[in-house]
Amino acid sequence: MLFIFHLLQICISSFSYINDQTRYSVDSEWDNPFYSYGVVSKLCPLGAKYYMYESMNTDIYYFLSSAKLLEGGLFYLHYVELSNSREKIIHHLYYYQENQWLSNEFIFNLEEYEGLWYQQYINYDVNSKLLNLEMRWGDHKKSLKSYSFQEFKYSNINFVIGGSYQVLCHYQLQVVHPITKYMLNLKTFPGQLLAAVSVYERDREDAWDIFSEIKCSDNTVLLLGQLDMKEFNQHQIYMIENQNQKYYKVTFWAKIQNDFDPEVDHKIHVLRIVANRFTTDFQATGSNSFILSYMYYSEQKQWMIRIQYYSYVLPIIVQFTNNNDPFQKEDLIFVQNHSLLSTWHFIQVEYDPDTLNFHLINKKQDKKIEKRYTNVNQFSNIYYRLFFGGSREDFSTLGRSFGLILFYDCNNENIQCHYSCQTCIGPSQNQCLSCPEQKNRIYNEVEQTCRCKVWYSEKSDFTCQFVTQNQVTVSLIDEQEEQDQEFCKFGEFSFDQMCFQCPSASQHNQVICAECLMRPIDWVLKSTNCKNTYYLFESSNNFLKKRNDPEITNIQFLFENEQLIPCKGCLLCNQFQDQDCYLSNYKHLNQQTYIKCIDNYMFENGECFQIRVLKIKNTACQNNCKYCNEELCYVCSSQTQYFINSKGQCQQCSILHCKYCFQYNQYNIKENSILNDAQNEGQVNDDYVIGCALCQQGYSFSFKTNLCIKNKIDNNCLYYIDSDGDTICYATQFELLENKFQQITNCQDKIPNCEQCIYNLFDLMVCLQCKVGYYNNNLNGLCISCNEKFENVQECELNNKMLQRYKLETIGYLQQLTQDFYGLSQLFRNYDQVLITQCSNNLVLDIQSNKCISPCSNCDICEQIDGEQQCLKCTTTSDEYIDFYSQISGRCYQCPYPCRFCLPLDSDLVHKYNPYFLLNSTSIKQTHKCLLNFNNNLTYIDQRSGLIQPYNNETKLKQKFISNSQQKSSSIFDGNFILQKSISNYYYIIENMIPHQENLLNDYYALKNYTATIIVEADMTGQGFVELFNITNFHIFNSLYKLKGSHIAVTTVYGVDVIVQNLTIRNEIAKNFLTINFSSDFQISVLSVKNVYLYESTIITINNFVKNASIQMNDLQFKNCTFQDSQFFYFASDKFNKILIKSVKIQNCTFRNSLFINQLLQNRNQQYVIEEFLIEDSFLDNSSIFFISKSQDMVLIRSVKLLNTFLNNSTIISTFSSVNLETVQIVDTIAIKSRIFYHQFESTQTFFLVNQLQCQNLQLNGTNILQLISLTQNINIDVIIKYSKFEKIDQIYSKGKISDNFFFYIQSATYMQIISQSKMM
Repeated sequence: MLFIFHLLQICISSFSYINDQTRYSVDSEWDNPFYSYGVVSKLCPLGAKYYMYESMNTDIYYFLSSAKLLEGGLFYLHYVELSNSREKIIHHLYYYQENQWLSNEFIFNLEEYEGLWYQQYINYDVNSKLLNLEMRWGDHKKSLKSYSFQEFKYSNINFVIGGSYQVLCHYQLQVVHPITKYMLNLKTFPGQLLAAVSVYERDREDAWDIFSEIKCSDNTVLLLGQLDMKEFNQHQIYMIENQNQKYYKVTFWAKIQNDFDPEVDHKIHVLRIVANRFTTDFQATGSNSFILSYMYYSEQKQWMIRIQYYSYVLPIIVQFTNNNDPFQKEDLIFVQNHSLLSTWHFIQVEYDPDTLNFHLINKKQDKKIEKRYTNVNQFSNIYYRLFFGGSREDFSTLGRSFGLILFYDCNNENIQCHYSCQTCIGPSQNQCLSCPEQKNRIYNEVEQTCRCKVWYSEKSDFTCQFVTQNQVTVSLIDEQEEQDQEFCKFGEFSFDQMCFQCPSASQHNQVICAECLMRPIDWVLKSTNCKNTYYLFESSNNFLKKRNDPEITNIQFLFENEQLIPCKGCLLCNQFQDQDCYLSNYKHLNQQTYIKCIDNYMFENGECFQIRVLKIKNTACQNNCKYCNEELCYVCSSQTQYFINSKGQCQQCSILHCKYCFQYNQYNIKENSILNDAQNEGQVNDDYVIGCALCQQGYSFSFKTNLCIKNKIDNNCLYYIDSDGDTICYATQFELLENKFQQITNCQDKIPNCEQCIYNLFDLMVCLQCKVGYYNNNLNGLCISCNEKFENVQECELNNKMLQRYKLETIGYLQQLTQDFYGLSQLFRNYDQVLITQCSNNLVLDIQSNKCISPCSNCDICEQIDGEQQCLKCTTTSDEYIDFYSQISGRCYQCPYPCRFCLPLDSDLVHKYNPYFLLNSTSIKQTHKCLLNFNNNLTYIDQRSGLIQPYNNETKLKQKFISNSQQKSSSIFDGNFILQKSISNYYYIIENMIPHQENLLNDYYALKNYTATIIVEADMTGQGFVELFNITNFHIFNSLYKLKGSHIAVTTVYGVDVIVQNLTIRNEIAKNFLTINFSSDFQISVLSVKNVYLYESTIITINNFVKNASIQMNDLQFKNCTFQDSQFFYFASDKFNKILIKSVKIQNCTFRNSLFINQLLQNRNQQYVIEEFLIEDSFLDNSSIFFISKSQDMVLIRSVKLLNTFLNNSTIISTFSSVNLETVQIVDTIAIKSRIFYHQFESTQTFFLVNQLQCQNLQLNGTNILQLISLTQNINIDVIIKYSKFEKIDQIYSKGKISDNFFFYIQSATYMQIISQSKMM
């Protein structure tokens, strides 16, 4: 804390910073001898605001500070001398005391001065009576000059620091002091200054730490990726924002162009480090802190590395001209192998005070170059500029590339590799040799990458993290294996609820019979064929499609006797639609099977047999032939490296700088291969030699030396040199034409749209080269527009089947050489096809069909393979290198992470897995089925979804990802975490009202289950309302609703499982509290309803059950409730097969014209069970507790209690199906005009069974305990009542039917039995 106080005092009170190269003047009272006055300085000529250019070989003086009495003259002067003669830095300090000048010199070495803080103080020691003149610098270094004094008497002074200063001669002092002998011109100090005014001793001591501090910053990443430059003056400038002090380091990767002309000198500018930030011509000291160039000298055939740098003698800035830098140093390093520079190599340039270090490391070739230059003095306090690839004035003859450029202002650890690599051979992410430990990365030896571990994602801070979103927690759990006979294991297909192996399901880096893998549930029913194979293309991640050859691979399979058998040479067919469709011997799917035979097969005896064709073996051409026929080559693999010789074979063109070679008879030049490729009978092969028909630009062929030599003359002519050494022009401009054998290079005015032409045999002008967009007419030698022949074509050309278009460029050469004219038939012999060379409108060329077709999409390299466009390299961004891509017909797409190869799923299979998913042009990217697993030890392919899921190799268990939201209400979020981890279960917790819900099932194919859970207490503020759409599961746990308007609505298309557990409803709530549309399963556990008044309400409504749904309700409690014209449960469906209601208690409730449970079902086979049902202290008026509509199964009612209840025109249970009523107690109850149990029937298959009915203390007025009514005449059922007890039953007779006063009223019962144990009291 004390240090902070002192620092603040120094910065504010004692030391005053002065703007660069400005004058600072202050009046001060020096009345305390313990105060110090002086200046703190740092010389940094290139760090100053304004540059001061100096001359060499002179002494230079800079003013620092001075002081004078306000009522007197000058008494203190301090300046610094840069002495060239003495090769020292000298501080001159003069002090006037007691009528005399004190003269002092503080001398420093040149190399120990620039860029360092120097402190100078004047103070008095009153105890010792000493005047101290003090210099401090560096690591507590000090120099002190002391003088005795008699009395301290100064008070008011003017203290000046900075700016320029002039001292004139004074006659009184010229004998005493040197400054009085002449005029002294002091220049402005080029650096930083601080005024030390009234400085305490303790502040001077604290200044040691402040003015020796070296500021450091983190390394600066200038380029993370790769920068490619072409030749010439292309360059990149980086400005360093931090001001460096005495250190800099630059590291980067570099490589130059691999191909170069060894006959030409080359200069490649790599790096220029510039300290002088204000110059652009680099003609001042500091403009060339460091220059790195690569040089090639053609005469010596030698590559060199040239290093240039400056090192000052005096710390001054000097301007120079013609790159004649007096401070520049140079070093040349010989390079034995050009590949050292043409492959990625790491470079480090480091300046540590007085030392310059250069390191070049080529890890691929295990080569290293290290240079250390000592006694190097460079300026400090610099804003550096880095020029990569040279500057605007620097021209490079070859291309160069750079990667991973970093700048350091302190000696921090080098970053040599991409952040994902630990060691590497280059700057990119795919040049790793190893990965950093414990960074969640895995090394791929083939790709040389360090990707994030599977299921981890690359974050913006270059780390691999598991969770991708803060609002969502992602968990990994074991998958519970389900018995699903429709979906077998990956690589199997299903039939008749059994699983069978697909044919050659998959092999290493290829996918065979994708048809079976893509549709395993019905492949055997639909096609049972395998037409395509996908294989990995070379070392890329791309898979190409190859059509299966029926000669090699079986295409059609048949399923017979639960076995998959090949049908060689056949295809399934429809006898009513296909021709040549025959009944076979096979029993595919145990049925008669019709087949047809493919090409080269014939039908015989119910099968297809191959037709045997006798093949004549042709002798292949020699190497380097691209197209061969009858032992003669027509097209070589390269038209420039090879030519077709007199034997019809490809021969290497061995003449350096030759573009096209040809063969000619040295005794008869007219026998040559320019216009004649055929071999003449009787020719002597030894008579033929190789020449050059067309040299590279800037070269001409010499028949004398048989070489392409560099042109030495420029006469607007293409020429060759004959065997006598004479120059022969064979192509020139029309106005320079010497004879008609010559080719004309400016034919635009002679033949429309023609660039080069020639006179032919009949003195007619024939075009040899049309301008772009036109082609030669082989009939008349004119030019015709490509658009007249093709659509969407930009360029085309006349060519022959050997693709020797280049030969037309040499006709003038041939005519001049042979002194013969050629007719049209000779010139264009066999040139009978017009080939498209460039398409327009972004179309691509299909070479096989010679058509312009739609291009590949998202593709870097596209080719025609098997008559179909296929992408050899999909386009990726720098951030996507961890992902895999697949392609179909040249259209690239990204596979769901982390699948290696995938194909699009059919829409019916997509909706079979996730029926909610909405398919569109964007979302379809999610619905690609993986066909090649990422890693069998880490992942597996889920057969239902086709997506990759995690696999625990240690436990041998399949796993899956689930996610839980942590938000109180849903918000729009990035769902990439679902896409990346193929999350199948999403759990969403609702703790309050939900204004917005994400349609996750609609948006994300991977999701199979979407569970919304309510945990809410809506009794404090606001209304609790929830509206959900398209979820698979809905839960209510431990929730309380009591405010008016609270309601829940769940609507789903394909069914939702509902679980309600520990739900409490109080006070007045919404008329329709809970509505479920399209429920699959509905469960309620612990439902508490208290103090609720309902009017014209339906509390729980379930509409449109899905097939085979179920309802289970347990522990329902109702207290102090009033139902007016309402119903609590309403089930409007006939598609479920089970209702279980257990432990229902209704206490102190009133029902007026209401229903407790209303079920409207029609003719379904449901199971209906009611157990432990209690009504106590309640009132029913024109109401019913259970209304159970028609069902074809039995209704089981067990343990029913009706206690102290009043019924008026009401019913407890109303049924239409067979009833088994067990253990019923009706006690202390009054019933008026009611039917406690009411049953209607219309089938003889129904029955009504009452077991253990106990009635006690009842008052019945026009009421039946049990009433059974037939809805159809002459229908009788069995009714059994046993083990019953009736005690204290009062019946009040009233007007009406006599049947209204019976305990039991039963109509049309065939057999009625009352067991003797029943008692009537």
